[in-house]
Amino acid sequence: MLSKLFFSNLIFLLCVSSRTAAAHSFVQRYDLPLPLSYYLAGAGSAVFLAFLLLLTSQKGSNAQKSGHQIDLTQTILGRFINAHSTQFFFQFFSVIVFIVIIGAGLFGHQKELARNILPTMVWIIWWVGFAFFCALIGNIWPAINPWLNIIRLLNRFFPKLQFRPRIDKNPQWIGPLLFLIFAWMELVWTQNSVPQFLAIAILVYSLVTWTGMFFFGPEKWLSNCEIFTIIFELFGKFAPIVRDNSGRLLLRPIAIGLQSSAPLTFPMTVLIITLLATVTFDGFLHTPTWQAIYNWGFGLGYEISLVSTFGNQFVRTLIMTAGLLLFPLGFFCIYLATCFLTGKLLSSGNNQKCDPVYLATRLILSLVPIAIAYHLSHYLSLLMFDGQRIFPLLSDPFGIGWNLFNTAYWEPDISVLNAKFLWGFAFFAIVSGHIAALYLTQRSENSLFPDLIKIWVFRLPMLVLMVGYTILSLWILAQPIVET
Repeated sequence: MLSKLFFSNLIFLLCVSSRTAAAHSFVQRYDLPLPLSYYLAGAGSAVFLAFLLLLTSQKGSNAQKSGHQIDLTQTILGRFINAHSTQFFFQFFSVIVFIVIIGAGLFGHQKELARNILPTMVWIIWWVGFAFFCALIGNIWPAINPWLNIIRLLNRFFPKLQFRPRIDKNPQWIGPLLFLIFAWMELVWTQNSVPQFLAIAILVYSLVTWTGMFFFGPEKWLSNCEIFTIIFELFGKFAPIVRDNSGRLLLRPIAIGLQSSAPLTFPMTVLIITLLATVTFDGFLHTPTWQAIYNWGFGLGYEISLVSTFGNQFVRTLIMTAGLLLFPLGFFCIYLATCFLTGKLLSSGNNQKCDPVYLATRLILSLVPIAIAYHLSHYLSLLMFDGQRIFPLLSDPFGIGWNLFNTAYWEPDISVLNAKFLWGFAFFAIVSGHIAALYLTQRSENSLFPDLIKIWVFRLPMLVLMVGYTILSLWILAQPIVET
């Protein structure tokens, strides 16, 4: 059982960790051996056939969450991770790294962004690379969260400084709002790579986080409002290694943690939809369709743009912000409409609760594999190309001429990936992510409506959604790297 589980997870990780397409700063084009429409039709057909296979192979209504899990607590890896010295090292190390990169942002080199470690560390190594780690290996964010670790260290030296709940209300809507602000900074804000501005933004977020912990308590704030804790935990539910509530370190099948028997809160549902929509919007920005929309919008604001450079930037920011807001809104409306149709198909012959909002909160975790697949597919090229800048920056984080680790003159290798590789694995990633989402959806529907397990009609709305989004995702990812 151990070898079977290990190799099944290993094969999946090798495939997923390589799949990605999307091409930030990718200049080479790839001429597809077949028309793009053939690939899109094939991807949609694969998801549909997977739906039929899953429908005919289901043996029960509920998955055993605890089955096929292997306890790693007493292994060398488990003992190393659980050791107090290891935990303290990671806590202390994360705080030191946090201080260094903030210091580099405030006081390091400002004119050449490639000579300051903060932008590369935040946008590539952490937001992209660490998200990969959480999804493909396991979520270690609770151990290295610098905001939480600073509180832990303060409690060590100042025991009377207690961060306990002072407000009873649950701040559920702060998380989606903070994530939308973060997405705006990533995709719209033109100064998001200027070290000083980025460092100030991080300090503002730190102040908000510590204030929230002080009034609501660390546990309540982290689980509802600290957006990176929420997102990395969601990604970690997909991962093969997890720590359960009793502290055990477990090896489990991929994505089993996303099987849920209880609905999420409505704000958490909105946050997951926003996460999925914003990464799709990031890819959509590289398509000719968006360029046409942008040119049309810029034409409407042409008179404003003529006033000054500020007017030009204002029109651009307005168009980008509108797109960023409309994408999550459109995604949410489509998802809610899908849940509404599912509920309608069930309500006539079943007495179970079929409210579309309830179904939306109950099935939302099944969309997380799509978010992970698209995140991997869209950002792998960014991580593999621009991420290589971290090697010289480790030796000279402030851009002042240091060579601490003898890597200051590291030259990036642009041949690590090519467009053919990116497209092939992007195709595999998107199709696999949607099939995994379809599997989780059917498992959730089976637990909700066990007496309708053999009836496939009520599953059609979600199937149409999955097939349509598979085709849309691949079309978006293909635009920067392929010749159609």
